[in-house]
This record gives sequence, structure tokens and C-alpha cells, in this order.
Amino acid sequence: MDCACQNLDWIERTLDDHRFMAGECFTLADCAFLPRFGLAETYAIGFDRDRKALAGWFDRVRDRPSYALALPKLEKGSIDG
Repeated sequence: MDCACQNLDWIERTLDDHRFMAGECFTLADCAFLPRFGLAETYAIGFDRDRKALAGWFDRVRDRPSYALALPKLEKGSIDG
């Protein structure tokens, strides 16, 4: 198993018992992880939504008003590639 999958498995196990990365409240730990998943979504890479706890966490933090405010405003066609 590669390192990325092992890390995602660890996150999934952590979130099985908690609503957020460090417990029941949104904390700096969530802020540290969120950009990675947000970028994956922005660039249509995504992540395995079969990881139900991780998917639920991402949905909860993405629904926070501060998430939309923090996203860069991209013009259509502005991403090279």
C-alpha cells in the first residue's frame, strides 16, 4: 500500500470517531488539511468518496461560509494545463 493511501486510511479512522480532525469542533487541524482536499476538488482530482467519514468531514467543512470566502476567484480558462 502506498503512503498516500495509508495517510487517507489514518484520516478515515480518525474521522470515524470525530466530526473534525481534532475532535468535535472545527480547529486549526482542519484548516491544515482542508486546502489539500479543496485543491483536489478544484482541479477535479477528487478523492475516494467511499471513505465515508472523510467525505462527510469534507462536506461539513466545505459548507462553512469561510470556505467559499477563502477560494480563489478563477476566471474560466485561467488554469493552464
